[in-house]
Amino acid sequence: MSAPVWMKRLARPETRLVQDETGQWVVRAGKGQGRTLARLSLARFREARRQSWLHDCKTGGFDLSEEGQRAFERLAGQLPGKAKQPRTLIEETGEICPNAVTCASDPLSRWSGEGGWLSAGEHAAGTRLIEDWSRSSLNPRMTADWLRVPGGGRGGPEEASLSAIAAKDRVMRALEMAGPALSRLLTHVCFRQDPLGALEHSEGWPARSGKLALKLALQAVARSYGMPV
Repeated sequence: MSAPVWMKRLARPETRLVQDETGQWVVRAGKGQGRTLARLSLARFREARRQSWLHDCKTGGFDLSEEGQRAFERLAGQLPGKAKQPRTLIEETGEICPNAVTCASDPLSRWSGEGGWLSAGEHAAGTRLIEDWSRSSLNPRMTADWLRVPGGGRGGPEEASLSAIAAKDRVMRALEMAGPALSRLLTHVCFRQDPLGALEHSEGWPARSGKLALKLALQAVARSYGMPV
């Protein structure tokens, strides 16, 4: 089961679920004043209300509630057809080797592409940051005492340790560029893969504000890597 189209559209920033001129429920851009992005039957609207997925906006219409955001993240994380993408990781042996990792391990993939609210540049910057974190000694799964590993040369512990140090430097530079508040957001979402809705709740942020904060954070990451956004 994947996230329904109306939920994908309502997960975008500045969208609202409102009734159109005929009384049908529609998702519209521009806080409900823009073009129609999706339609919702009365039965589905009632079910969404019963599930507490909708938040009644004081300015009119509905957006996703914290529970709705968590439901969307759960459903979007189950989307089929995610192709495997090769990534280079540092194994505990100290060797640098390709390792096939599914896109399910990319916490940003659910918010990018068609219907997503992250731009291609923002997603690419976040993916680069996650890959560098995976290569670096900041990732506890990849941390190793290179001196205990015999051998050396190409692909050995010396090269691996240098690669890890360089990756760590890039991660720290990106987090510094983002600043304290946004770097904490990047750590929770990109590295720990915490749900964005749960983070908003724990930080006391308004619902959906995490989306804009994450976009700003990833734009800062892109600048640190010299990537377009």
